Amino acid sequence: MPWKIDRAGPGDADMLVTAGEDVFDHPVTDAGAAAFLADPAQLMVIARDGGRLLGFASGAFVRHPDKPLSLFVNEVSVRNGAHRQGIGSALVAAILDVGKQAGCGSAWVLTEHGNAPARGLYRAAGGNETEGVVMYEWDSDD
Repeated sequence: MPWKIDRAGPGDADMLVTAGEDVFDHPVTDAGAAAFLADPAQLMVIARDGGRLLGFASGAFVRHPDKPLSLFVNEVSVRNGAHRQGIGSALVAAILDVGKQAGCGSAWVLTEHGNAPARGLYRAAGGNETEGVVMYEWDSDD
């Protein structure tokens, strides 16, 4: 395995900025990377091969006064050409482990019904698919 998994920190901002849209949905700005990596409520684990970002799993710690700390897994992404090497599975395991070490009583993720690769990844990682959850969105332009 030439790649390794680490928790991202402020020193990894340049790697996020230069990763490109092959890993992220949109361009990452210097300010955006720095703010994300400096925020203790945000979490990112990254797969790297030297200085090259192969993928990431990002999430956020969710705190509520009457519930235990939980981890929302926001996104898992692996660079094209690096699929089917166990990177996605290792990223999910790593982010769940960081959440557990932080005291999270649970972790959760959302994905679309038609996203078979993501559903397979989360199922293989031991996730339990739930029924009856409905998501609502609000755009700031609405």
